[in-house]
Amino acid sequence: MNARSCKTQARKVELQNKYAEKNQEVKKSVRRDQRNWTGNLPYQAEAAANKGNLKELFAITRVLSRKQIQRN
Repeated sequence: MNARSCKTQARKVELQNKYAEKNQEVKKSVRRDQRNWTGNLPYQAEAAANKGNLKELFAITRVLSRKQIQRN
């Protein structure tokens, strides 16, 4: 059931509050996942450097510096 098809105002408010809670949880989870992902990138870069994999090393460096190469 969605908030638009509710018959009572109380139910609509309840569903909106529930949605707001879940939305906040999802946003926190995304931020936590992004922090974990970017936190692991330096270790991946170091491993790539040790292996001599320059392509992966430079790709990780671009991601960390937030610079993107335009490809046509």
